[in-house]
Amino acid sequence: MYGTYFSKLNHRWSCNVRNKTWLKNRPIAEVLLSSFTTSLLGSPNTHAGLCVLDPGKQTFHVMRMIAVALVVTFGIKVSVGIFILTLGVGACAGHIVGLVVQYVWWRWPTAPVFASCPEDSPCVIPGLYAMILSRIMLAVLVAKTVADALEPKGIYNLVIELSQLPYLNAKHQYLWGSLTVSDAIDRDVEAIHVRHSNMVCTLRDQLAKVAAAGYADIGFPILCSDKDGRSHMLGFIGGNELEHALSIVAEEADHPMSFHPSRHLYRSLSSSSLSSILEHPEDPFDFSVYMDKTPLTISINSPLELVQQFFIKLGAQYVVTTDANGYYKGLIDKNGWLTFLDELEMKAT
Repeated sequence: MYGTYFSKLNHRWSCNVRNKTWLKNRPIAEVLLSSFTTSLLGSPNTHAGLCVLDPGKQTFHVMRMIAVALVVTFGIKVSVGIFILTLGVGACAGHIVGLVVQYVWWRWPTAPVFASCPEDSPCVIPGLYAMILSRIMLAVLVAKTVADALEPKGIYNLVIELSQLPYLNAKHQYLWGSLTVSDAIDRDVEAIHVRHSNMVCTLRDQLAKVAAAGYADIGFPILCSDKDGRSHMLGFIGGNELEHALSIVAEEADHPMSFHPSRHLYRSLSSSSLSSILEHPEDPFDFSVYMDKTPLTISINSPLELVQQFFIKLGAQYVVTTDANGYYKGLIDKNGWLTFLDELEMKAT
């Protein structure tokens, strides 16, 4: 229950305060402000170091300090990894338990459970509870069951959602219903048409356009349209590859570019020689060498579970969709797929 409500409070703080104020774009300032506030509140206290000298007056004040500090500071941009955070949260929880036990001892010192405590020294040291690790698996199973019943998502899942990281949970099962691939594809993807006038400057403008929209890491389908306006898929070029190719010919902004997917770009060993390479150098304005001629493709009538497996098991960043005749229909990139899954979950709830 502690972990569940801690996750909920931290998620609310991150959504309503951290992501809606100036803290969102100033992580260093948030770290400095948290450190300064901790020092300002901690230094003047007579129980500095979270040591309680007067349980009757200080116990609940220290517990509130620990709880608020955990909720507010969890998720700030400090490079401590994943295990230090877990140990810190567990240690603070143990310290709170120790404070509760110390308060109970202070309130009822003659209780039978404290019969073995010495009279001339403290019976309970709260800090030691922060070092205790329970190995009873029954307690772990009960805690897990209760937490899943109250909140199925853990703190790290909530942090991943807030940060909008492209993470797919391989264990999560979705109910697709009557939905098909056609419901998830993006039909308005920027593409390169080989029959159009493609120059260095125009391709550079296309790359800048998708970069401004946040899709520069995906790339462009390379299409060839027939007389009926239907497009055949010739290949795919990644955004990084296109940027590299354009940087080589950056000085020739008005020079036309070409894509020849059927051209043999690699000579056989029998015909390769230094003289043949010198006589027939590669054309820097032919971007065929940067093309992926066999991109991952799926039929528009395929089940959505197949798309999910492409992203999870194959680690795909995009999937090209075609109709039954092989004509290009659109693209499904990983970020778009995550958005589709989020909308699917929202409808289910």
